[in-house]
Amino acid sequence: ESGLVPSQFVEELSCNGDPVEALPYFHGYITKEEAVDKLMKAGEGSYLVRPSENSPGDYSLFFLCGKEVKRFR
Repeated sequence: ESGLVPSQFVEELSCNGDPVEALPYFHGYITKEEAVDKLMKAGEGSYLVRPSENSPGDYSLFFLCGKEVKRFR
C-alpha cells in the first residue's frame, strides 16, 4: 500500500549525536585503564565499545578473554 501517514502516527526524532551512543555496550569517553577495569569487574565474555583515542570518528572494541583484555580498533 502507499499513501499518507496521519499526523497522530508521526513522531519527530532528534538526530543529535551518534546513534552508537544509545547502545548498552557503548561507554563513551573512558580511558583504556577504565575500560580494562570495567571488563575485569564484569567477568569473562564481557565487552564494550568506546571512541578511539587515536582515530577520531572510529571506535575501539574491548573484550575480556580469559584474564586478558583484547582490543580491536
